[in-house]
Parts: sequence; C-alpha cells; structure tokens
Amino acid sequence: MPAAGATADISGLAIDTDDISGLAIDTDDISGVYVLGAAGTDTITGTNGADTIIGGAGSDAITGGAGVDVMTGGSGNDVYTIAAGLSTDTSATAVTDVITDFASGDTFVLGVAGSSTNYAESETSVDSLTALLTAANTALNGTVLYYFGVTGGNGYLITDDDTGAGANNIIQLTGVITFADNGAAIAS
Repeated sequence: MPAAGATADISGLAIDTDDISGLAIDTDDISGVYVLGAAGTDTITGTNGADTIIGGAGSDAITGGAGVDVMTGGSGNDVYTIAAGLSTDTSATAVTDVITDFASGDTFVLGVAGSSTNYAESETSVDSLTALLTAANTALNGTVLYYFGVTGGNGYLITDDDTGAGANNIIQLTGVITFADNGAAIAS
C-alpha cells in the first residue's frame, strides 16, 4: 500500500459511477478521463484534458473543462457548462468540444443568457467548417455573442465573449441541424 499522501498517475482512468457513491476526485492533476454517470441526476466535471463524459439517464449537469471533450448527456434535460477561456481554440479553426446528443430540453450555461439580440443562426448547411466560421466571424460583432450554423450534417454553436479577436468556443452538436429559438437554450 502506498504511503499516505502518495500520488499516482491515473491518466486514462475510466470511472463507472454505478459502482460507487459519494466519490470526490480532485481533477487538477489528471486528464483524459472517461466518466460514465449513473441512472439518476449526475453532476460531472471534466479535467484539464480531453475527456469523454457520459451522463446516463436523468437530468445531468456536465462541465467539460479544458481540452476537447466529448460529452453525452443521455436522456433527461441535461445542462452543459462550457466555461469561458477553458476550451478556447486560439486559432479559432477547430472544434473545442463535442456534444453527441443535444436535444430539446437540454441547455448550455455560457455566462450570458442567449436572446434575440445576442444570438444569430443560419440553418442552411454550408460546405465546410471554414465557411461556417467565416459566417460566424461576420455575425459575432460584439453585440452577437452566439452563432449557430450547420455543415456536414452537424450543428455548431460558436461563442465569442468579445474579449479578443475571434471565437472562444466551437461546439459541435452531433446530428443537430436546428437549434432553439433565438438562443433560448443558452442560460446565463
């Protein structure tokens, strides 16, 4: 048995929460975790790496953290928190997070609630992510903070907190080609 206070590298660790309860993990020093939630309401926070998080049945609260995370909420009204500055693609050309099952009733927490004045969309599919980002960068003008567009059968929610040039997050919504009216799925 390791001595008290010993540390272990648990990169790549898979945790199935059906088998445990009351677990608290300090994720500051680990990354690339696979977490599978239980059937109830789960609160799951990712690490600083590229995580795979599956919430399971129930209304889950999922925070991906830094890194390109793949998040699946499962059934229920899930809440995805994308913290400003954590999943930023500095070149603003690549996906920063993936939501595999975003559906009606699910919401994002992005810092500022979506509204008809700070949200724009085009549900007409464009040829490439580059073309989508060009349209988004035109729309994200300081007043508009969120843009939804479609390419390749997937929707993308692009965010800009207007603290610098370009997008902060490019969130792929797998298989989603329509989004909530006027950004109503974006909570503060």
